[in-house]
Amino acid sequence: MGDSLHNYPPVSQHRPVAATVVLGSALLAMCLATSLSPSRAAATIGRGSVHLAAQACDADWPAFLDGVEHSSYNSCATSITPANISNLQPVWQWLPPASPNVGQAYILASPTVVNGVVYVGLKNGYFYAISEATHQTLWSVFTGLDLGTTCGTGPGADQGLISTDAVTTDPSTGDLMVYVYGATGVFYALNAATGAIVWQTRVFTASSKVNDYYAWASPTVANGMIYVGLSSECDFPLIPGGLVALNQSTGAEVAQFSTVPAGQVGASVWSTPVVLSNGQVIIGTGPNEKAVQPLYNESVVRLNGTTLQPIDYWQIPPSEQIRDGDFGASPTLFSATIDGVTTPMVGVCNKNGYYYAFNQTDLSAGPVWSDEITVPYDGANPTDVAEECDAAAIWDGTNLIVSGGAPAPGQPNLTGSIQSVNPATGAVIWRDYVNGTIVGSPTEDGAGVVAAQVYQAPTSNSLGVYLFNASTGASLGYIPNQLAMFDQPIFADNDLIIGGGVGIGITAFEITSPGPASTVKPSTVFIDRDDQVTITGSGFSGTPSVYVSGGWVVVSNVTVVNSTTITFTAYAHVNALETSRGVTVSEPGASGSPYTAYSCTSCLTVSEEPGPSSANPDSLAPGSSQTAVTLTGAYFQSGATVKASASGITIATTYASSTSLDLSVTVASTVPSSPLPTPTEARACAKAACRSPRQHRAAAHTGSSHAATSSASWRRRVAGSRAETRSATMAGFDLGSTK
Repeated sequence: MGDSLHNYPPVSQHRPVAATVVLGSALLAMCLATSLSPSRAAATIGRGSVHLAAQACDADWPAFLDGVEHSSYNSCATSITPANISNLQPVWQWLPPASPNVGQAYILASPTVVNGVVYVGLKNGYFYAISEATHQTLWSVFTGLDLGTTCGTGPGADQGLISTDAVTTDPSTGDLMVYVYGATGVFYALNAATGAIVWQTRVFTASSKVNDYYAWASPTVANGMIYVGLSSECDFPLIPGGLVALNQSTGAEVAQFSTVPAGQVGASVWSTPVVLSNGQVIIGTGPNEKAVQPLYNESVVRLNGTTLQPIDYWQIPPSEQIRDGDFGASPTLFSATIDGVTTPMVGVCNKNGYYYAFNQTDLSAGPVWSDEITVPYDGANPTDVAEECDAAAIWDGTNLIVSGGAPAPGQPNLTGSIQSVNPATGAVIWRDYVNGTIVGSPTEDGAGVVAAQVYQAPTSNSLGVYLFNASTGASLGYIPNQLAMFDQPIFADNDLIIGGGVGIGITAFEITSPGPASTVKPSTVFIDRDDQVTITGSGFSGTPSVYVSGGWVVVSNVTVVNSTTITFTAYAHVNALETSRGVTVSEPGASGSPYTAYSCTSCLTVSEEPGPSSANPDSLAPGSSQTAVTLTGAYFQSGATVKASASGITIATTYASSTSLDLSVTVASTVPSSPLPTPTEARACAKAACRSPRQHRAAAHTGSSHAATSSASWRRRVAGSRAETRSATMAGFDLGSTK
């Protein structure tokens, strides 16, 4: 039902090496899902806490990058394919409750999925477990909030969870656990079923006066150990970086590796360590404050998995070092046939724009190959907020898929790239460009669909998730959400799960069976207010979900009136783009059957509420007959009418443009003399029943009906961005609706 899947927003040079296949503007509608064979063996190993030779397919996504080898590939999730992706539709959604603190109810940490439960942390520090079956919160835990000081203050500066959890069994008890690295340095082991804190350990102590330490890295759990990085929040100030190993069952610290000499700071471990099949650990580090980088700074380092003693390392040569040359991306394990020999490899991208590939067993020999993915990012330009190469690669056993921020070499600013490269040489097999920065790490399912999220873009219309064919690079479509995405869009079970901000929360997409076409009335909802919308179709029943594409629109109060009618309340956030949206109604099928999706494309428009600002002439004498009056304002729509609020005045309305209405006004001689139109008050609406005056609710609307939008910081308007006078109308006039 509505525009979830689009053609790509245009880029100046869209140049895939392979032929491009682009879908039409249908929202992901849906056909029969491919069944998953329970006997299919997994193609990857080591997704859990120990390395296994093989494992049965479970289609879970238990950790950041899908496990300790960082493949970002779920071989067991095969329902969504390049052939049926035109029928991909949103089927259920979970919206977080209003934030109880100054932090934002926004998702930057990647979700994980195990045994039918979605786990995810929010920017306000709260961590949630959500049932895939009921879409309801099972439990939540507060893990801490780092208040903004030296890294900025005000809305958005307070940092909660960006670290992704890891879900696996405790080797001592066999209990399923969730491991969460809190923003303020406390590491939690939570019972996966109840959320009860089994143990907690302080990894670092953050200052309350400056933003020093922060938990950027996600934990890696392997072989009874938990590995977490030590990093600064924004380098103001720097901290002594390193890696900490904890006992998985008790939380006791086992070992610590410092990346800087005693008394120095820098060389943060921002990213997540990867674990080799022999239990050794590889990390990437950031720069030191010194002009000449000490040992292990701006380096890839291999460590003993138990003692964290360094075994091998490679440091970026001075000629390739830049001012802010972090290894912000997490390393990925893969293999390559080199000189006829299968060679274990590891690859990682640096902010200098290069992806480096090494023999796992000989880092000091230097890269086997390197590819330039983006231009260097040194942090010197304050407008380059997040254009660096921070994404981990995808490895599906055949395709090594590497992506980066922006710009890609030879491309305009904010144009990112994604490419499949030969794992032995780095030679590009196919390459595609997107109109934005791919800063978070893309993912791939077992049917060869790649999902890549955009963090920055020239316009909000380009923000969303881009879909590709892993084998050919063919573009498969685009899911717009108008929100910056850092977290991974993950493939788990039959779903593509996307996390985000207002109007997104956790949204699950599946392949569905298309239902009959539906219509939506009114066709317009207005920004910063509640509007009731009616969907007319056939076959409605049960407890459907309603989804408005594009983000920033919150749906609540979904009601099945009868088999042909559904009503819901739509709230368009103040940051919502004024664009046409699609609407999807998704109803669960019978056991084992796909959802049925009733959809319409570009059937609901988000608009600023119409309102006048002046009239010419601005006064009429009693007895005036059919006097021409020009009413000037904004966001008028065809069919708008103007009604008098006093008896004895008649008004005929002709729509001229979105900023002008032509009126013919007759004033009876019995009407008391007074200036007729002044832009002070009244009410405005169009193509809908006339409603009450628009309420300017900068920090109103608390409660779960508006989910993540109730925080004052979410509703604070940018000065001058939306003229408050647009909701004012003329004294004596009332803009109403056509009948």
